[in-house]
Amino acid sequence: MCMAYFLSSDAELPLTHGWSETSPRFWVAEPRPDELERVRRNLTLQHIRYVGAHTGCGCGFRAVWGNMPEPMVDDAAAAQSDHDAFAAYLRALPLAPMQLYACWSGDEAEPPEHRRSVHIAELVWCLLNNYTTNACFARWIFRRISSPFAFQV
Repeated sequence: MCMAYFLSSDAELPLTHGWSETSPRFWVAEPRPDELERVRRNLTLQHIRYVGAHTGCGCGFRAVWGNMPEPMVDDAAAAQSDHDAFAAYLRALPLAPMQLYACWSGDEAEPPEHRRSVHIAELVWCLLNNYTTNACFARWIFRRISSPFAFQV
């Protein structure tokens, strides 16, 4: 079972190259139709994208799992490269509210256990600074991410 990360916004979210086994790295794609149908129960904004890491899924992002004191990361350099690319992707987006939803693959329709609003600068800081607690990436987090000039609903 893999972690899945979905980003949504009313602004267009550009796609990147697809995942490649020969060149694994951060990527952004359209969710599969079955994922999209399920995740729409939790994400209310128009455009939804699947965000993946070098592992081909969301498992390559640094995250604290359950009660473990340290994150499970098989390749710290690759994980940081994914985080750097994700931060660059977020900074390049138009100013608009966003949502980020993390879940186990197949559980996209399950309601989040935690909800938190953050400013995009906080999320980018976490990504760039090797932040390893649940405040950055944790299982079942739903976020409303705001830009400096965006309004939250």
